[in-house]
Amino acid sequence: MKKNDGYQKLKKEVLGCYDVFSDFFTKAQIPQEGDSFDELKNQAKKIKADQFKLMVAGEAKSGKSTFINAYLGQEILPMDVLQCSSSVVEIKYGKKLALKAFYANGNTKCIEGKKAIQEFLYEHAALDDDYRDIPVNTINNELILKYKDKSIAQKIIDDLIKGVEKENIHHLSSRTYAMRIKEYIKTMQKQWGKIVTSMIITYPFEEESMRGISVIDSPGVNAAGRVGDVTAKYLEDADAIMFLRPITGVAVEASSFKDFLESKSVDRNQNAMFLVLTRATAESSANIQRACDEFVKMFGAQTQGNRHGISRDQIIPVDSKAELYLNKFQTMTTKEILAEMKELAQKGEIENFLKAAKADAFEEDDLGNIKFSKELFLQTLGKQSNFGAIDQALNVFGRKAQYLALADFVQRMNRVYEKYEADIKDQTGLYQEKVKNPKMFSGRIDKLRNELIDIENRITKGLKKIENEYKASKSRGGKIEKDADEVVQKYQKEVANINGKSSYSLERLEKLSFRQVDIFRDYQNRLKNELLQECNQELRVIMQSGSLAVASLQPDFTPASLAKVKEQLKEKATEREWVDGGCFSDGHWRSRFSDAKFYDLVKAHIMKEIEKIRDSAVEEMHLFAKGVIASYKEQMRKNIASKTAELDAIEKDQRENDEIIKLVQGKEQLLTQIDKNKNTLQDYGVMINDVLKSSQNQVKGE
Repeated sequence: MKKNDGYQKLKKEVLGCYDVFSDFFTKAQIPQEGDSFDELKNQAKKIKADQFKLMVAGEAKSGKSTFINAYLGQEILPMDVLQCSSSVVEIKYGKKLALKAFYANGNTKCIEGKKAIQEFLYEHAALDDDYRDIPVNTINNELILKYKDKSIAQKIIDDLIKGVEKENIHHLSSRTYAMRIKEYIKTMQKQWGKIVTSMIITYPFEEESMRGISVIDSPGVNAAGRVGDVTAKYLEDADAIMFLRPITGVAVEASSFKDFLESKSVDRNQNAMFLVLTRATAESSANIQRACDEFVKMFGAQTQGNRHGISRDQIIPVDSKAELYLNKFQTMTTKEILAEMKELAQKGEIENFLKAAKADAFEEDDLGNIKFSKELFLQTLGKQSNFGAIDQALNVFGRKAQYLALADFVQRMNRVYEKYEADIKDQTGLYQEKVKNPKMFSGRIDKLRNELIDIENRITKGLKKIENEYKASKSRGGKIEKDADEVVQKYQKEVANINGKSSYSLERLEKLSFRQVDIFRDYQNRLKNELLQECNQELRVIMQSGSLAVASLQPDFTPASLAKVKEQLKEKATEREWVDGGCFSDGHWRSRFSDAKFYDLVKAHIMKEIEKIRDSAVEEMHLFAKGVIASYKEQMRKNIASKTAELDAIEKDQRENDEIIKLVQGKEQLLTQIDKNKNTLQDYGVMINDVLKSSQNQVKGE
């Protein structure tokens, strides 16, 4: 992604097509006005300024900081701290190196200069020696930052201690473990405001492709794969998520990744998930392959049937140290590299993979002399690091949202071209007829006017039929009611399969319920798209027997025009906003570790809330369907009025025949240019769809 980013190249070329598009309409003296042109301007602006957000997660000691530094090609984060705090660190492009810290009490602090930033990171990244053995991240997120300096009932603290038993990875005695947690809570409650919740680091990357990337270093997940509220928010917004863990012991200790993969925050992220196995040079190729195969068996999309199964292509073994050395040696001469290697060897600090890379880098020249080859040395280091696979995977999987945006951008430009192509063809044909046969021309104009009146009458009836199909009751097969009930029934079946007596039953219920909110949103978006498709299909059927092209009359619904419809509905709709938090109740940590009776109470509460959301979604969809159809009619009337005015203008045109012939020739040249521009866009559309198809097929394991 950072060196050979196919997306960046494609993005640049598609934006070049937009420049050609704008230039065409300017030269053709066609006003670039209306929703379609406005939307294209907005899309171009967003695509130019896009920020690719990569979230890096993993257990403590998984090598996150080393990986991030290797990926960025700069040693920005401290790599020698034993455990990180609960701070989220975001690294992105800026004109100068700077850090902005955000504290729990709302205060901020800005720091500039490499040395000052490093000191601040060391101070706030490393945990106090007294508390390295306890799950500080979990305690901060679940108690300290929620209760602050308020009194916490002993029962709540006891519930927390019980809930983090699995996180006693240093095998302290139960008494010592509980005592340290209580001490930490007592200490930190007095200074909760000093906790740094997040940091933003800006860095002046020289490489242009790195300037559109934002890398988020999340706090290490706990033994149960849970993340805090701050991290959860970043997870939902990420374009790609990479979960790091050392490759050693990967088959035995996979539970944290499994729980992370199935957590509600990760589940709500619609984009790419990767498992990155670090320290790959410490294992043989055979062991690496076995580890990857094991993970595919455990978490493969083709066997799991969930939203976040992974394919083999999403499991990437890497070695961050090898990449760091590669970044370093690329800027050095052969002589400097050999000197550096010699110095490392003398200090006893040379890595085995460096020795191997050096041994493979000697080759025979034309004279039979054996010489060290910098090129071979760097090639070997690149293979050892395997960061090229990171770049490739992110470009195929992680850029999905950006590729979809490019695809929509290309499609909208094509639709605008098609509309004006249809208009120009109509105009050209009529002008030619006016010159050759004025009598037939007059009749042709009258026929087209009548055709437009007929289209308006028939589309009004057709749209009314569609509206009735959508708003009908469930008993009469109403599409909105029917689809909403199917969504709820599927959810109820999944809930019924949860063992209410399990210690993690509430977490599973919570995950399903959060997912259900997203499913309702997906349901609404799907129905909205289907509604517009049905309206467009009705128009195509009506116009197929006529002489006018559909493209000349079909409305182009942009996000802005749909937003206008929603805005008009606000006064009529009873809005219910889903609040993301807890188990949709006033429960606290106890909700995760309570008995079956408590589970049943929470379950009953959530089921009621789901029904409310279902009713709200149905109500909104009824109103939306009515609003969209009204808007569709309005846009059709405008398009028909515009077409009628165009016919009137051609009929009243008083130019002589030779002038009209020149006019027609100019319009034919416009058609030739439109055809050429459309073909170019279609080629890019195929390229984009191929990438998206490749990503989809690989996720399915095909």
